[in-house]
Amino acid sequence: MHDFLLEFMRTGMLGTIRLGMSSDELRDVLGAPDDVGCQRKDDSLWLYGSQASGIQIPLANHRVTGIWVYFWGVHKIDSLPVILSAKNWQITGHTTIGEFTEIMNSQNINWKTYEPLTFDTQTCIVLQSDVSIVWSHDGVKGLEKIMLTKGVNDWSRGQLNPADSQKETC
Repeated sequence: MHDFLLEFMRTGMLGTIRLGMSSDELRDVLGAPDDVGCQRKDDSLWLYGSQASGIQIPLANHRVTGIWVYFWGVHKIDSLPVILSAKNWQITGHTTIGEFTEIMNSQNINWKTYEPLTFDTQTCIVLQSDVSIVWSHDGVKGLEKIMLTKGVNDWSRGQLNPADSQKETC
């Protein structure tokens, strides 16, 4: 089976879901969302699975502006659209930071601790693909979410130098 999460971390694409795709293209790929939250007139948040463990896709002006995968302490997400289902994900809700960085190193995916989002209660790692991974150290412990949001991380804008990336475990 294909590991969509690993490919997402490498490329910033979850299957064929990518930043900038239209809401019609997204619906063609994943079908209708399980729920839709409206933030403003032309913005919405499409939910697949549950709010606690599933995929959330924010849209602005009917375009995908983020791809967020939430675990909230679960081993794997059981309620994904069939096209994204996998039984052998290497990354799960129980993956530790050390295990995660070992996987990234073995896959030659550059990573760096993202200091602006790392503090007492959470650790954030950003990948060269601009995907962020967040672990919670407060409440529900473990891998919390894997996120790609347009314009949030600085790697693509040259402020995180790939030469400074980690190649060792935490």
